[in-house]
Amino acid sequence: WKPPLSALFFSHASIQERRKYGAIGWNIRYEWNQSDLLTAMANLRMYLEEQSEVPYETLRYVVGDVNYGGRVTDYMDQRCVAAILSTYFCDEAVRNDDYRYTEDGKYYAPARGEIEATRDYIDRLPLLDRPEVFGLHRNAAIAFENSETKYFVETIISIQPRSGGGGGGKSTDEIAAELAADLASKLPAALSDTNAAEATFMKDNNGAMNSLGTFLQIEMGKFNKLLKAMSTSLDELQRAIKGTIVMSAQLDAMYQALIFQRVPDVWSNVGYLSLKPLGSWIKDFTQRMEFMSRWIEHGPPDAFWMSAFFFPQGYMTAALQMYARNTMIAIDTLDFRTEVLAITPEEVVSSPKQGVYFYGSFVEGARWDTKSGSLEESHVGETHVYMPVIWLDPIVKDDNYGREPGMYNCPFYKVSSRAGTLSTTGHSTNYIRSLQLPAGRYSSEHWVRRSVALLSSLDD
Repeated sequence: WKPPLSALFFSHASIQERRKYGAIGWNIRYEWNQSDLLTAMANLRMYLEEQSEVPYETLRYVVGDVNYGGRVTDYMDQRCVAAILSTYFCDEAVRNDDYRYTEDGKYYAPARGEIEATRDYIDRLPLLDRPEVFGLHRNAAIAFENSETKYFVETIISIQPRSGGGGGGKSTDEIAAELAADLASKLPAALSDTNAAEATFMKDNNGAMNSLGTFLQIEMGKFNKLLKAMSTSLDELQRAIKGTIVMSAQLDAMYQALIFQRVPDVWSNVGYLSLKPLGSWIKDFTQRMEFMSRWIEHGPPDAFWMSAFFFPQGYMTAALQMYARNTMIAIDTLDFRTEVLAITPEEVVSSPKQGVYFYGSFVEGARWDTKSGSLEESHVGETHVYMPVIWLDPIVKDDNYGREPGMYNCPFYKVSSRAGTLSTTGHSTNYIRSLQLPAGRYSSEHWVRRSVALLSSLDD
């Protein structure tokens, strides 16, 4: 009874404490409390008293999927709960007195004995818990410190006065007007198919446009809509500062955003998902427009910049549909096999015979080792690692698809917040899809506890 109970206490603490690490701890911050622990204790006691053997699989299901998992709404968080419990609810943890929950050997089920010995053991535990205790890499502490710093800075900004001081410098109106004029002068031209290459919107024998061309047209509309919103709002803000039109609530919010180097809501409401500050966002927007222009004018590239798209899921579906049409295979029987190539985008000389190459992703929680061709532990201080070119190779799915041994189903997100909302298309606003990556010398559950994920865009 005592070893499983200790395992339950440690797993509860681990599940709770991961919340402070933000999205790398849990995609969504769930409100677990003491009632979850008490319910799990009651279930644990019942199963131990009624069964002659410890029912580990049943306990992991009841505690992980029912007690704690009942609050979990994100699938990636659900599998993380299961991976955490697998460390604590196993035969070795109960029967082996030398079993340790963590690699440093400091956390384990105290030996059976008097309560004073257990209290002494608890008193000897470190006051500051390292991220490794909760299954995370030590770099997770950097993410925690960054989030604390960001919250502190945002609090300071929120109480800043709007008017400037009397030091003789520029007023906030002058700063905002100059910034708006500068941004307006640097806006790129709208995307147009006037000078499109023949291959860009090529049609098949039935007169239907190729799927990637259709996707590109949809993206062009979204980019031009965002560009128009930026141009119109910047012009109106300049006139509002001069006093020729009324400063509406929307323009006032935009004014404040420009002053504090944030992306205005009037842009982000019609734009793509991004957590970048204003300066980085403008640079990123310009690069996206340049990539789309090159695609239009020179035809489909040999490798696609995944980070450039509003809707990467649509790009992947279009690429799969291209293969389905060429091979006359039903698209619902197809999916992508993932292969990470040992080349950079600059080294790509031709497109693949089937499928597509893409680049622009970053791995968080681990690093990609080119020599072994698999995931490896992150270097200390290196929170994000740029991935090489990835080949999405269409294959016909079988019963073992997504369950291959030695492979980690790595979630691919647009931004580091990971959590998203379900859009009207049925897709998450953040989650793109899962890609299978070789787990290397570690188990896939190890990378689940590390919360390893791919991101198409960073926060800076």
